[in-house]
Amino acid sequence: MIKKIGILAAPALLSAILLRLSFPKPSLYPLAFIGFFPLFAALMKMERPRDGLFIGFIFGFIFYYSNIFWLNTLAYYNKFIYLGILLLGIYLGLFGALFGWLAVLLKKRISKTALFFYPSLWVAIEYLRNMGQLSFPWSYISASQAANLPFIQICSITGIWGVSFFLALANTALAIAFLRIKERRKFSEIISAPLWIAAVIALNHIYGITRLYSKNEPTHPPLRAALIQTDIPQKIKYAGYAGTEDDTKNIPPQLESVNFEMLSKIETRGADLVLFPESAVISPYFAYQKELLNKLSKEAKRISAPILIGANREVFFDEQGRIVGPNDKIFAVNAYNSAWFIKKDGSLFQQSYDKIHLVPFGEHLPYFDLIPGFQRIIVQTGSFLKGVNYTLFPVESEGHQYHFGAVICFESSFGWLFRKFTNRGADFIAIMTNDGWYENSAGPFQHADLSIFRAIETGRYVLRCSNRGPSWIIKPNGKIAKTTSLNERCILTGIIYPMKNKTIYAAIGDWMALPYFILPMLAFYNHFKKRRKIKK
Repeated sequence: MIKKIGILAAPALLSAILLRLSFPKPSLYPLAFIGFFPLFAALMKMERPRDGLFIGFIFGFIFYYSNIFWLNTLAYYNKFIYLGILLLGIYLGLFGALFGWLAVLLKKRISKTALFFYPSLWVAIEYLRNMGQLSFPWSYISASQAANLPFIQICSITGIWGVSFFLALANTALAIAFLRIKERRKFSEIISAPLWIAAVIALNHIYGITRLYSKNEPTHPPLRAALIQTDIPQKIKYAGYAGTEDDTKNIPPQLESVNFEMLSKIETRGADLVLFPESAVISPYFAYQKELLNKLSKEAKRISAPILIGANREVFFDEQGRIVGPNDKIFAVNAYNSAWFIKKDGSLFQQSYDKIHLVPFGEHLPYFDLIPGFQRIIVQTGSFLKGVNYTLFPVESEGHQYHFGAVICFESSFGWLFRKFTNRGADFIAIMTNDGWYENSAGPFQHADLSIFRAIETGRYVLRCSNRGPSWIIKPNGKIAKTTSLNERCILTGIIYPMKNKTIYAAIGDWMALPYFILPMLAFYNHFKKRRKIKK
């Protein structure tokens, strides 16, 4: 029994290790082209769907859990995190189990289309993982290829789904060739699938290289951006709002002094836009702090440039549900993770951006918002509410007015959100994040890599401003134009060009993922049609 389990688990374990190594750290991205090969080959030889379910789960759990293990750094703030990350690994492993079960269950219905069935099924399941409030779009295999810029230019058409499909396609071709070698088939039959797929991937590379090195002359004046990387350790930030009474009194002003010290280094008219990271101000009373707002207003006027800064937005209610001030008797609080915009004339923009897609179980309880009053009355300050407005902020350069969207932290995982901003008129997009939670782990780098895909998908410059780094200025083709190091207090400055043209992905969006459901659905239909005939 143990020997049988070991034989079944070995290919799953090998695939999980190979794919994990393709992600940061150590970012050995070519391994993703062979990472699925052991798993796929094993599934193609199996007869019992329950065996596919088993090795699919083993693969999924080991791969996903090892790739998000860095989240355990959060245990400093909550000891239950160890259990939470383990449960998250199990939850993600279920998607691997679903893949393995369906791959074996339906394989007899797809013998002539096996080369495309496995990649289509994998992408379809990745897409399902992207849906709903429980969505956790981390560790998509496409994300392993952030450094492989020619290969991922296809994102401008298909989004990340095309990259995942090509990777799974390459692995499927290798698995088919391996099994044909074991069957002692003709050499021409052995190499047919790998050669055909190699040609397809070569064409994709040609497209990528062409797009990567094409010279598109900018048609609009440039804009000078200044990204302030404050480099505040998260343990200090945390103590500032959850520590001792002395900490909560003394730390917030100290952090604000860092913000203004960095602002003072920007010369008058030295930038057209200044960005701070997420939660640069940790006080929940940002909108009520007149002295702080006045100081920011003066700096915006001095620099003659607008300032985007991260701070929570909190709305206070009394027992009758009326909005009150922070010094009144408070019955409940609506809290938002927000971005605030101070215009260059010093006035506060009429609308903040409130984070729309919150971190499940970290910033909110998924689906509990559907229970009337639960969020405001029961959860109160222990959870955020999601925003509803895709706020665009105005910025000027050389007499031209542009607009940009700002997303916060986890939201950079979602291509659809960047597409929403682009289609509403965003000429570039800013990411405000605080990856200080994850210290020197793989987390900040895995997170940063996702912004490369967002730039390619939308054809927009992306400004990624991080508390502890890395902060990036990314071109529309995914090239990193400027970067900072981890744990460095600095100001990253650079030139960007606001863009007006739309990519195919920006125009069509995730509809490009739907064709990957066709083969799995046909196979599923044929399977149950066959079963009904047998019963009759």
